[in-house]
Parts: sequence; C-alpha cells; structure tokens
Amino acid sequence: SGQSQTTTTDVAAVSILVPVIRVQAQPNPRHVASGETFNVTASFFNVGSGRARYVWINATAGSSLTVLGDDGAAAGGTSLGPMSWLFENVSAQVYVFNITVRAAENLLPGDRLPFRINASYTDGQGHMFDSTSVVARATIHGPSFVVETVVGEPRPHPGDLVHVVVYLN
Repeated sequence: SGQSQTTTTDVAAVSILVPVIRVQAQPNPRHVASGETFNVTASFFNVGSGRARYVWINATAGSSLTVLGDDGAAAGGTSLGPMSWLFENVSAQVYVFNITVRAAENLLPGDRLPFRINASYTDGQGHMFDSTSVVARATIHGPSFVVETVVGEPRPHPGDLVHVVVYLN
C-alpha cells in the first residue's frame, strides 16, 4: 500500500532447565581398627531444575583399603565394573548406597583411609554437562596429631613480617 512498516520489539524470558549434581561420601564409622570392615555411604542428588539423562559414579579406594562389595543396584544404579555405576534419568531425588571396604591389617594409629567418589553427568538430552568429586576419609583408631598452619598475609612482600599460627590437633 506504500505505507512504511514499523518494527516492534518485545522481551521474552527463557528458562533453561539444567541438572546440578551434588555428591557426598561418609565413612561409617569414621574411626576404625586395622583390618576392620566398614561402609562408605555414597549419596548424590540433583539440586538443579532439569533432569540428568545419565550420571556415572566412579569410586577410587586408597591403597590401604580393599573394596568388598556394594549395594548400588538397590539405589537404582547399574554396575559397570567393580567400582563404577550408571544411573539414568536422575531428577530431584536422593540416591544413597553403601560400598563395603576393609582397612589393611598393617596400619598404624592415625593413618588416613581416603576413598574418592567422582561423578560425571549429562543434561536431559544426554550431552556431557559437568563433573564433581568428593573424598571420604576414615582414620585408624589411636592417638594421632594433625599439624596445620595459617599465614596471616598469604602474599607477603620481601622484608614483610610474616605471622604464622600453628595448630596442633
């Protein structure tokens, strides 16, 4: 018609639903004797707004631990190996399972028993999204000391006085 056209604009809000997986691992009990069998309780949950199509959980036991078994299948996981599980369609619920381990016989009081849990997960379409990791630490019964230091100024300059606090626990 020969009339000039006008352009209109508007604002639209877009929500993206993504998974956010939080992982926890706790030894039960935290202090054990040499040669004792105990559980590491692994748990994870999706705190994000979207589901994760796949979550892979992998465990790595310290050199002083022997893995005896797990109940990952009872939590809905499919075992992919001796210390690896696959969970599918993870939405906002908590997944909890135990991994049974035994401490080595030759350990001394205060020895640390680290057990690492790694989680990798996808978005709802199955594309790799993120990964996270935690470490559960048990110790052998008995007297032990932990020494920690704290520096007042983390980046001192040459000639500065450095104040260090030593904690003996």
